[in-house]
Amino acid sequence: MNSNKWYPRRVNGKQLNGRRTLGGPPALEMKFIHRTCGTVMICLFGWAAWSGSRTGAGDGGIAFTLTTDAAVYPPKAAARVKVLVENTGSTSLYVYRRISQCSGQEGSVYLEILDEVGHDVRAEGCSGDSLPTLTSRDILEEVSRTVKWVEIQPGEIFGRELTIELPRARGTFRLKAELIPPGFSAEQREILRRNGKRVPEGVCPAPVVTITVR
Repeated sequence: MNSNKWYPRRVNGKQLNGRRTLGGPPALEMKFIHRTCGTVMICLFGWAAWSGSRTGAGDGGIAFTLTTDAAVYPPKAAARVKVLVENTGSTSLYVYRRISQCSGQEGSVYLEILDEVGHDVRAEGCSGDSLPTLTSRDILEEVSRTVKWVEIQPGEIFGRELTIELPRARGTFRLKAELIPPGFSAEQREILRRNGKRVPEGVCPAPVVTITVR
């Protein structure tokens, strides 16, 4: 019912419009340097039509943003939602490449569709595969795996696109999203910090986006 996919952007470590992008599977992921105002981020790849773009500044040098592909949808429509993680800190940030709505040890995106009285009307969530139990030494090796974790340097943004099914009922709904950090222990986080691998540590909310179903 819910599906997740990478942004349809071919990067492969090439220079794109003068901005450095991240190497990875063709036409699957997106990362770009962002050193000016938030509106540049929206216009850069032709997203001017996407609604609800705002930035939520979280703790630990992270800003989390939620956008939608429209402001008005028909009942039971599939809405394409973009979630963007911006590194507003001074050191590199590491985020799981396939972060999604499925909860897991690597972190996730918690997304609610709230009706006019605050009830969550989305379908049930899902759980992802859990990482095996990692020793203190294993955690550094795990986060160093570039096929699974992306390094977001200061001023850069990494994004994912999620597809969510909207309710049958008509009305105004609020999309509420939170970036959930990896479920690492305090010891594991300290090992990562000592080796220059910062990961999200606290829940980072995005400003609420309002949509209409009619």
